[in-house]
Amino acid sequence: VGLYNRGYLVSQRGYSIGQGVMKLKVIDANGQLLTQGNAIIRLLAQAGLGFIPFVGILDLLWPLWDDRRQTLHDKAVGSFVIRNPDAR
Repeated sequence: VGLYNRGYLVSQRGYSIGQGVMKLKVIDANGQLLTQGNAIIRLLAQAGLGFIPFVGILDLLWPLWDDRRQTLHDKAVGSFVIRNPDAR
């Protein structure tokens, strides 16, 4: 289910179920949707960081002081999360 939601859906429409509810979209540096491979790498990076004590929390807090407002798992694939008023 996680691969479908965070890998397939993000690569096909730009947002997972939760991101759609929050009206967010994941894009690459060129403003395009992530490839399916990059979406899966992003998911695996987030999961991997979550296994290291305190690093999972650091990953989620990273945008607070980052100039580009990216989490560490976004930096891993060069993705950005933007507002998406068109999400359903």
